[in-house]
Amino acid sequence: FWGNITSTEALRFSETPFDYLYYIDKVFNPMVLHLLALSQAHCRVGRFAEPESAFFELMIEHKGTVKGLIDSMFKYSRQLK
Repeated sequence: FWGNITSTEALRFSETPFDYLYYIDKVFNPMVLHLLALSQAHCRVGRFAEPESAFFELMIEHKGTVKGLIDSMFKYSRQLK
């Protein structure tokens, strides 16, 4: 209720140093964004939306299907290697 995460699974997830962490929802969830903010991921990738830009290192402009968003995220994150 006060913004502190108490779930051991969620805390363990947020402490995992992922190379890439993909957020593929079309509608942003405040609880998931909170986990993203705590995440130790090196590069957080999501759909472009100006208000949520602080949560991501890479954002993809995409208005199509979720499959298309995933394909675009994969394409652009491969180019970063």
